[in-house]
Amino acid sequence: MPQQRRGLARTLATGRNMQLHTSAYRSALFILGGLLVLVGIGAVLLVARPDFPFLSYIGGMSTLAVALLTVAYVLTTSGQLSVMNEQLEQMRRSRDFQAQPLPVARVTKVEVEKPRFFYSPPEDEYSALCRVFVHFRIQNEGTHPAINVVASGKLFLADKRQFDSASVLAEVIPESAAYPSATESVDFMFNDDKELEVIDSLRRRDTRQQPVLGIRTVFRNALGSSFAATSYFQLSVPDAAADAKLAGWHSALAALPVRYKSEIERLKRLRKKNDSEWEALFRTVKQALEEQVADKENIEIRHFGIPLSFNVEPLSEAAFEGEVGEKRFGSVIPHWVGECVHTEDG
Repeated sequence: MPQQRRGLARTLATGRNMQLHTSAYRSALFILGGLLVLVGIGAVLLVARPDFPFLSYIGGMSTLAVALLTVAYVLTTSGQLSVMNEQLEQMRRSRDFQAQPLPVARVTKVEVEKPRFFYSPPEDEYSALCRVFVHFRIQNEGTHPAINVVASGKLFLADKRQFDSASVLAEVIPESAAYPSATESVDFMFNDDKELEVIDSLRRRDTRQQPVLGIRTVFRNALGSSFAATSYFQLSVPDAAADAKLAGWHSALAALPVRYKSEIERLKRLRKKNDSEWEALFRTVKQALEEQVADKENIEIRHFGIPLSFNVEPLSEAAFEGEVGEKRFGSVIPHWVGECVHTEDG
């Protein structure tokens, strides 16, 4: 297919060249014919009037002819330069696509984590929610290495709500290789569903109301050209048992802010006064939520690729830099932070 496209482009460029040459030939003939007519008029005037300044007339016609031929040459040359620039651009694109990697996100598992009670220090907020994890690896299906690969995930709901995850960066993925490996995976984490909208959407029977996972991968090839590959997946609860389990989690999460309203208010007061009492009360609320959720195993969500949704498109350097600049990436947490209750429990 790429060879057919390049052949078609060369055929069109050749046709434009022929059109330009024909146009230039016709212009020259038109100018020459006009000059011959003017010379004929001058000869008639010379016969009719012997004192007619024929030599001056011919000199003027020569100057006019040079001017007209110059204009025709400039116009023809400009058209040829335009066609040559188009041919060079086509050759550049052909060269770029010949060194084309194709990093594709292969989703291995999507799961909803069991309900957990979290504390967010920056906002000083308490919340109970189920996080959604998307496990995947990036497979380079191309014949050249992919460079500066940035993969980003997004959950789309039917009401136009969107949830973003932190992006994943792979500096280089060799040809026919996978990141992080053929047996390992990385993940997107969606942890902003405080209103339980994702859980509610997953339980919908109408596929048009179910969430859609979008994965966009931007990358460069070895020649520095930038591209983006996008794919979409439909998400749904796999069976009745999982739906019932998710319904129970939804009820427990929705009831917790009301049932433990006074405890949460006390946690806010204790946060800056007594760390030991705060920690004990936090663990109490956390344990109470865990006791409400009998089955502590995560729920695996069914996912399948939406037909004809995969798309690859070239990006300008400015577009690539703009997309990468807007991304946020996860941070590596030192091993000793795990001892801190604030991090361990959210």
